[in-house]
Amino acid sequence: GKEFEMSCNCDFQAHLRRCAAYHEAKGGTWISEELISRLIEIHRSPKNRIRMYCFELWDLASGELAAASFGLRIGAFFHDFSMCCLLQDRRS
Repeated sequence: GKEFEMSCNCDFQAHLRRCAAYHEAKGGTWISEELISRLIEIHRSPKNRIRMYCFELWDLASGELAAASFGLRIGAFFHDFSMCCLLQDRRS
């Protein structure tokens, strides 16, 4: 059966913080609070064409966030800039 479900931008800011903590625990991260604030500011501004995305993978059995991938879109261009795998088990 189905083990995971995907969503987009359920809570970009909180999930980006979790990704930062994930990388910090593994030795360091470039995802600072200042960067998170700037990305949110850019995303919310109607004056630009830049949009931020968080693709979330949810474990259906536990309801927990299993993984997240972050990226930005400018027009038709998309670039992913970070990801984290929060669930470490036989499926990861």
